[in-house]
Order: sequence, then structure tokens, then C-alpha cells
Amino acid sequence: MKIIAAAIVHGLLSSEVQNEANKQCSTDHNCGDSASIMKDVNPENILLGGADEDTLIKNLIDWQKGFLSEKIEIRRGEYGVGVYAVENLEEDEELFTSDNNYLIKLDKAFEALNDRVDVNKNYKLDCTDTLSLFVALEVKKREKSDIWPYLATMPLAYITPLEYWPEKMLEFLTPTGKDLAQSSSEDFKIRWERIDKIYNSVNQENILTEEEFHHAYSIVFTRYFTDEEPEAFPDWFHEDSGCGSLGPVFDFWNHDHPANADWFVDNGMEIRTSEAIPAGAELFISYGDNALQNAKLAQSYGFTFGDSEKLFEVVNFYEEELIQACLERLGMSEKICKLKTQLALEMNEDDAGFLDGDCHLKSSAVEYIASGDPRAINDKNAQKNSQDSRSLRLALWIVYKRIAELDLLKGKISSSEFTATEERYLQMATDMLNSEMHVLELCVDYLEDDALKLERSSMSVDRQKNLSI
Repeated sequence: MKIIAAAIVHGLLSSEVQNEANKQCSTDHNCGDSASIMKDVNPENILLGGADEDTLIKNLIDWQKGFLSEKIEIRRGEYGVGVYAVENLEEDEELFTSDNNYLIKLDKAFEALNDRVDVNKNYKLDCTDTLSLFVALEVKKREKSDIWPYLATMPLAYITPLEYWPEKMLEFLTPTGKDLAQSSSEDFKIRWERIDKIYNSVNQENILTEEEFHHAYSIVFTRYFTDEEPEAFPDWFHEDSGCGSLGPVFDFWNHDHPANADWFVDNGMEIRTSEAIPAGAELFISYGDNALQNAKLAQSYGFTFGDSEKLFEVVNFYEEELIQACLERLGMSEKICKLKTQLALEMNEDDAGFLDGDCHLKSSAVEYIASGDPRAINDKNAQKNSQDSRSLRLALWIVYKRIAELDLLKGKISSSEFTATEERYLQMATDMLNSEMHVLELCVDYLEDDALKLERSSMSVDRQKNLSI
């Protein structure tokens, strides 16, 4: 009953199945409406192929025909379906290998789509578009698809990546979270427009809905790994767009930092342990740099970490903050602050910079805005120290402002009420808030100390002597 209810909520099942759900509700007398059924169900934990999870996983392993160590098993655990050691494993032990033929690569998608996509000078598909279109059409085939053993193990629906968040819960995101949620939604709209224009327009007999494509796009975006591009491309493909592939079985490995297994792509795929692992432990790989900040984890994969030790968090700066910091800290006019900020962003490809988890300020934009110390300083070292201190003071203004904003957000969360369904989003929002606050509170004293040292070293010798008396 839960499987059917979850699918109804996300509009993924036919009217016949919905009728069957209504029959079951009449029999059970305890179904309530679909929203109440959903409160204990996460459709991301339900597989496309149905409820018999163990059989679906076994079918995939048999179909994939790679090597899978007998010392490990794939099953549902604390973090969804994952890979677990059933015996003690040694360091550098082989866990999994896969032949290139069973990777879902771009050339496979080209072969299936080549005569089904319109050539349009205004629209071209990139790698993610192409793989997503291919997956969407294969999902519609279900058991008739050559890759159905793989697709059957995919989630029935996605609800936790940022672009799927309910409007209400977006209010509880940090500035970085809101920015990534907005960019993800806008990015998908552009992708869907391309699909609608150059696929749907010439395939009226097999049109994709936006929901079908979105589901396939999420399968690809949350699972694909960087891979080389084919040597030849169809006319409708945008070359040099960066590319990736899907790895059946490989993508059952969950992420952790640090990981206890390494993966390699070289004429296929291989996973090996990076340390000795005891029986019963889950095996993890690293998903890379995009998996080191909570907001990016939420954007790309739909989960977050509550433990800051598993992250290398950053605090991103934004245009409006740069303008306000210039106004308040440097005392320049609004016109000059806006102009300097605009030029700084143009020179840095709209990157306003960030503060990382080691308290390093990485912002050429801040440095540019802070440039031009009005004092006449002849000593070059002192001049540089003065410039650097001004940059730190600008960054500190943003840091203090962000701490105040996150304190207000924390208070808003604590004073709000949430349904059981909203609790999963609340936990992720709280993780994002806490990991960003951790960096801010850790770094504020370091930045203050560094700014003070630089300010002292930029002073004249007499001035420094007066301060030391």
C-alpha cells in the first residue's frame, strides 16, 4: 500500500493503479488521504521495479556480469541501499570491476537517439541532457528496455534534492542553499525547454512529459561520474560540454568523507578498499569535491551531514553583501560601491568569493573592492599589508552580518511548526545552517587577529611605538 500511495502523490502511476489504491483503502479502512499516507514514506527509498528489492538487486548483479566480491553484500541500511562487508576485508582488496560494455555511456545514448532528435541551430543537447533523455525513454519501455535491470533499481521518485523542495521549506535555507536551489530550478527549466523543442516537437507519438524527463534527469545527475567524451558527435549535440557515464552496481556505494574505498575508471570501472574493513561495516567511496559542502550535497544528491568533520565547508559571498560591506566598512558612496562591485564580478566571472573551512579568504572580488588605500604609504610591504587588512575588514563585515542572519534563521526554525513530511527537509536545512555557522564562528577570531596584525604592520614606526607604550 505504501508503494502505491507514494507513487500517487508524485503522479508517477497510471489511473488504473490509483483505482487499485482506492480499493485497498476501502478494504483497510485506515488509509486516509494520500498526503497522510506519505508522512512515513520516502519514495526515494522505493525502487522503480517494485517492492521485491532483493530480487531486483540480484537481477542487476546477474545482468551486469562484472566481478563482485563474495565478501560483500548489497542491501538496505541506515543510508538507503548500500554495500556492506560480510567478512573482514584487507587494505587494497578488490571489491568490484565492470566492463566498459555495461557502463551506460554517451555513445550508447547517441546510438538510440540519433534519428529521433531534431537538428536546431538554437538548441543543442549537452551530455547530461542526452543521457537524461535516453534514460527517460528507456524507463518508459520498462521490461522491454535493454537496461531495465539497472533502471528497476532506481528510486521511484526524488524529493530531497534542492530543486524538489516545497516552497515553504525554502524559507529555512541559508543564503547559499537558496542560491543553489534557485540555480538548480532555473537550470532544469532550460534543459526541459531544449528537450521539448528538439525531441518532443518531432516525436509526437512518444512525447515525454516534464515530470518524466525530470525524474530521468535526477537519476543521471545524482549518479553519473565524470568520463571521457566519444570521438564523434551528432549535429544536435553540444561538444566540449563535459561528460559522464552511469555505472550500474557502482552507484550502490554511498558517500562518506573520508571514504574507506577508492574507485577507478580505466577501460571499465574498479573499486578497491583503501583500508582494512571489519565485517558488518558499510563500504563508502568519495563523490568528490561537490560532496564536501552541505549545500552542494543537498543540491546534487539530496542529503546532508550533521557532522562537520565529514565536510570542508565554505561560506560563499554575494553581490549585495559586497556592496553593503563597501558602503559600511569603506565609507564609499553607493555609486562607487556598486561600480567597483560590478567591475570586480565582471573580472572574476561573477564569482564573489568565499571563506573556506581553513579560514582562508578566497575572493579576488573583495581584494579589488578594497584596493586603493587613501593613505600615502611608501613602504611596499606596508602598502600590501594595508591592502590585505582592508580586504579582511570587508570580509569580516560580511561574516558578522551572516552570523546575525543565521542566528535569526535558527530562531525562525525553532519557533515554527513542521509536519512529519517536512521534518526531513528541516533536518537538511539545519545541517546546512550549522555547518556554515561552524565555519563562521571558527574563523571570525582568526580573521580579526590577522587583520589587526596587518594593520599594525602597515603603520609608521612612530605610530607602532606609540601603540606599544
